[in-house]
Amino acid sequence: MQFARPLLALTILLAAGAAFAAQATTLTDATALMATPDFGSANVTITSDTDDTLTSLTSPCCATVELHTSSMKDGVMSMRKLDKLDLKAGVPVAIAGDHGMGDSMHLMLIDAHTAMKPGAQFPITLHFVKAGAQTATFTVVARKTK
Repeated sequence: MQFARPLLALTILLAAGAAFAAQATTLTDATALMATPDFGSANVTITSDTDDTLTSLTSPCCATVELHTSSMKDGVMSMRKLDKLDLKAGVPVAIAGDHGMGDSMHLMLIDAHTAMKPGAQFPITLHFVKAGAQTATFTVVARKTK
């Protein structure tokens, strides 16, 4: 009987650990493009093992990171900030808008604290309801020339 409580506690901890491990979120293809020394966009692909919601973004490299949609209509580009992004289990979501140049989503980097040139790396932390804070390292890429 004196082993019953510790065994029960261990069983609960193992079950909680298994549930937490099942909520894996992967962040891949993390790149950024700086339009000016203090303003740019970033791309990343998010895959979650469970339904989850991206609620906010932070980075020590800039004052603000926002999730935006961009769209082109009648030759006019418009952008809109999204307050959240719902993710479905197992479905990759590409936040990859050719760095804001077409119909897509992208991360907007506002008021960078340091000039970031191609090859530079910096972290962005994505905050999820279930997965918590997940940090990816983004690499600044050179603008494509046509």
